[in-house]
Amino acid sequence: WGMPLVNTDAMREAYFRDVGAKYNDICYFSTPQNWKFQVTTPNASTNYIYFNYNLKDGPVVVEIPAAIGAGLLGSMVNAWDEPMNDVGPAGLDQGKGAKYLLLPPDFNAEIPAGYFPVKYPTYNGYALYRAIRNSPSETDVAAALALVKKIRVYPLAQAANPPEQRYIDIYGKTFDGIADF
Repeated sequence: WGMPLVNTDAMREAYFRDVGAKYNDICYFSTPQNWKFQVTTPNASTNYIYFNYNLKDGPVVVEIPAAIGAGLLGSMVNAWDEPMNDVGPAGLDQGKGAKYLLLPPDFNAEIPAGYFPVKYPTYNGYALYRAIRNSPSETDVAAALALVKKIRVYPLAQAANPPEQRYIDIYGKTFDGIADF
């Protein structure tokens, strides 16, 4: 029963420990990953995007760009690895881009206009997206990576002046996100 939570925590610990990320930093693969990306269900043909967030201090904004020149799809999940929302064609943004507002369990204030609200039952969560290239050409790979660099994650409290987004290319870095028992 606890495997989803343990898996989420193992990946989050690798995010902090192995690649030096902090909450809201966006990790991505400039090239589809090799064996060094150790998670329960890896895929070696995708440019993944991965980030963790914590809602303890309030709502977090996730800005998703319109999928122009490449695809962007994936899910935001809670600490129990339960999908909370999709982005891309199956998401509320339908691939057109949007600002999502991730709300903590105890949030009861008015939701500002211009966001898709997503209420979480946990304070921790993560997102795992895929940047989908139209082809393996250099031009299409560059378009997919340019789309990645338009994603933003920051606290709602800083929405008037969002901090500079940190992007970390984790291709070739060891990422040990396998749960040890």
